[in-house]
Amino acid sequence: MDQRARCWKNVTDYHYVKIKGHFLCLRQNPVLLAWAVLFRSDFIPVFFNLKTIAALIAHQLRLKQSRSVLTLPVSGTWCLPLRSGHKVFDIRCKKVTKLFSPTVDDAQVEQEIKRVAEVGAYDFTPSVYRWSVTGRWYEEEYVFGVSGADIAPHDPAAFMESYYKNIEPCLEKMILAKQPRQMDLYAAVELLIERTTRLLSELEDRWPAEIETIREFADSIVQKLANQRQAPLFKVFSHGDFHLYNVFVTADGVRVIDWEGIDRQFLLSDFYNYFFSQLWVGDIRTDLTTEVGEALASLQARLQISAPGLAGNMAELAPVYRWLFYLERIDALITVFHSDPPKTLVWVDIYRKFENLCAEKQVLLRA
Repeated sequence: MDQRARCWKNVTDYHYVKIKGHFLCLRQNPVLLAWAVLFRSDFIPVFFNLKTIAALIAHQLRLKQSRSVLTLPVSGTWCLPLRSGHKVFDIRCKKVTKLFSPTVDDAQVEQEIKRVAEVGAYDFTPSVYRWSVTGRWYEEEYVFGVSGADIAPHDPAAFMESYYKNIEPCLEKMILAKQPRQMDLYAAVELLIERTTRLLSELEDRWPAEIETIREFADSIVQKLANQRQAPLFKVFSHGDFHLYNVFVTADGVRVIDWEGIDRQFLLSDFYNYFFSQLWVGDIRTDLTTEVGEALASLQARLQISAPGLAGNMAELAPVYRWLFYLERIDALITVFHSDPPKTLVWVDIYRKFENLCAEKQVLLRA
């Protein structure tokens, strides 16, 4: 057995069974879980209810059996399988443990642990308690609060009210968390195109029609950028997948979870990802051009006080940042959904529709 396989072994193995689409640990007290459901509902996600607990008891008594069983070296309340491993949520100890899959490269494990440990020092992120690079795990704070699904209601007016109250201040904090880095437009486009072209070429034989559609949209965006004058751009501290389901309103303020994708990205990448993710969810109307324009102006006014240089750059180049965001996301989506380009096409369709709406209204959506 190699070192990666040995790191999964422990003195005790904990079995997680699949109940109503989620993995629950068999070795836990269902009475305490029922108490949490009845009296501390903010501690647990919506899929927990008394029926779920009854099913758990049935599995504990071996009255039922699940064909899907996970064996992990960490106890908890429930487990979430990930592409890179598993996350184990423990509501009693108020912690989340990330376990890396044996297939994840050692360097990638070390890099992610280093990044989440660093970001854990900010007041808008979960604290990171412990970690082990050789053990291939880290342990962070379990964030209790109202989830993004509840703070971004279906009504457009209420959605924007929640944005101004909860999301915009958090975006400002993230933008200012680290010193921005400057790069020029053409260099940025060249880097994105080089990587995306390589990724698309790898999939072209199997998915010719889908790849051609993605490439056509990417080429149209590159053409828009080619018509822009050379301009300085800023990359800032970025979550990498900022959307409403990663945002919680807690007693200590707004907290953002799932920082595995943390990186430096273009100034408005998290901003645009938040709004376009809402279009993907489809909870509110499909045309958000007015809301995006108003939100851009509001964020620019906020940054005018805290970072006037960034505010001026944003006001001038907001459309350019949106187009660069499309290329960034296509690159990221093709990487994540490498064997399933149709999933990337869903997002490309959202971006294309938004651009068509901007063209119809003859607006560039500047801050």
